Parts: sequence; C-alpha cells; structure tokens
Amino acid sequence: MKLFVVLYAADYTVRKLALMHSLKRGLLPMFAVMLVVGWLLLREPDFGAFVVVATIATGILFLGGMNGTWFAGLLLLMTVGFNRLVLSSPYRMQRFSDSWIPGRSLRPRLPAFHR
Repeated sequence: MKLFVVLYAADYTVRKLALMHSLKRGLLPMFAVMLVVGWLLLREPDFGAFVVVATIATGILFLGGMNGTWFAGLLLLMTVGFNRLVLSSPYRMQRFSDSWIPGRSLRPRLPAFHR
C-alpha cells in the first residue's frame, strides 16, 4: 500500500504539474484518493501505516509545487485530524501515551532483533 501511494503521488504530481496551483483540479483529486486509501487503512485498523501514507503523500505534494498557503492549511487539517483520531479510540490513545514512556514501547520488540 505504501509503495502504491508513493508511485501514485509521484505520478500524479508529474502529470498534473501545471495544475498544482489549482485547488479544484490539482489538490482535490489527490485528496479524494488519499481519503479512500486512508479510510481503507483505518478499517484494518492500522494507524501507523495511515500516518506514513499521509506523510508521504503530503511530502510529495509539497515537493511537486503545491501552493504554500494550501500546504499550510493541509498540515493544519492533518494535525487536527490525527489528534481527533488518536483521541477517539482508547486503543490508539493508550499506544500513543505509552510511546512517550522511555523504553516502554521498544522493550517488547527488542527480542526480535536479538534472534
């Protein structure tokens, strides 16, 4: 899925380079595809992959010449959306709060590296 998003976002940005300054023809089609992909990832539920996919797509849009004002608005929208997704699920909230405790989230995964 992540590879698909990288390839699609890069291809879209190259094909629509002249339209990247248009909200209706440049940003919204890509935004619609990313919403569908994000919805599918959250149905699994795989919030980590969702964050990675959204970050990759946003970075490629930025590098592709997206309008700076829209990019700032998109970052603000993504920040609010990510916060709401974390706060709406007790499981995500627990995982997020555990990640800030030193050694807590990494310790169970270390034996996999030692084998």
